[in-house]
Amino acid sequence: MRSHEYDRYRDRAETEASGAAQEAWRQGRAVLRQAQVVHVERRWTHTERERARAVMADPRLVRALAGDERFGVAELLAAGPELVEAWRHAWIPGRHPRAAALVAAAVDARRAGYHRPLPAEILQQLHEGYLVRRGGVELRPESFSEALNWALTPTVPAGANSLVLGNVESGYLAFDYLIDLSAQEAIPAPVWVAVMELAPSHEAYTIAVNAAIAGQFTLAIPALRRAAQAGIGDAEGILWDADVPMRPAEEGLAVAWQRMQECRQDFGTDHEETLKAEILVATFTMHCGRYSEALRLYQQLGIGPPRYWGEIIATL
Repeated sequence: MRSHEYDRYRDRAETEASGAAQEAWRQGRAVLRQAQVVHVERRWTHTERERARAVMADPRLVRALAGDERFGVAELLAAGPELVEAWRHAWIPGRHPRAAALVAAAVDARRAGYHRPLPAEILQQLHEGYLVRRGGVELRPESFSEALNWALTPTVPAGANSLVLGNVESGYLAFDYLIDLSAQEAIPAPVWVAVMELAPSHEAYTIAVNAAIAGQFTLAIPALRRAAQAGIGDAEGILWDADVPMRPAEEGLAVAWQRMQECRQDFGTDHEETLKAEILVATFTMHCGRYSEALRLYQQLGIGPPRYWGEIIATL
């Protein structure tokens, strides 16, 4: 039971009710006086979360535990489904269709891999496409400010959650529970482009990989090039494999070799970043046509060459 609901049946609240409402209040108070009250903190302890993770058979609990650091498990379990229902009904013409559209844009930004607040002007720009696809003016949408206020309204006065969180200064972020909902549509191209441009290079690389997996490789190329220039992950190797290299193979190999040496010095030989750099050296050795040497490097790494390399290996 939510704390503010429990407070409605305290003795001091009796004067706030009259007539039939006062009789209902007295019956509620009588019930609660017989109850053993257990106070549950809004945020669970590490031990409590670990015990819950040991019995993760319920997908609702999985989602709640994923976001409990900020909101609390109980709050997510109670508010999440209610917020989803509110979002679904907001699309009805004349209700809050513009708010539903901006929530959809904020959710898709996080589904793409951008987990920072979206600037208000970007959210305003992106949501229009969602509104148009659902019917545009036929939905009789409210103003943007009205839509934003509604999306920011908590489920209950004492709640900390709403469909969208944030403010105009810091930006706006979709509520955690909404991100992993099933049966969501494909992320529109403008969202991929916007979040890859907003994200720092290392995050843009992750988003670009997500875009490529989603079949939007062409949109991912600028972010992959930016990541490759920053020496992040295997961005340059991905560009080569897709036949859109950003520089000659020999130059790429020299850069990869330097990166590998830096990683070995900074992180050691067993670090994940060092392994990625060594794989990139093997990849560029292959692109330089030094197949026997590349095969040896792959074998030393214990990962085997790419699958499409089978015909080349057969000739060695």
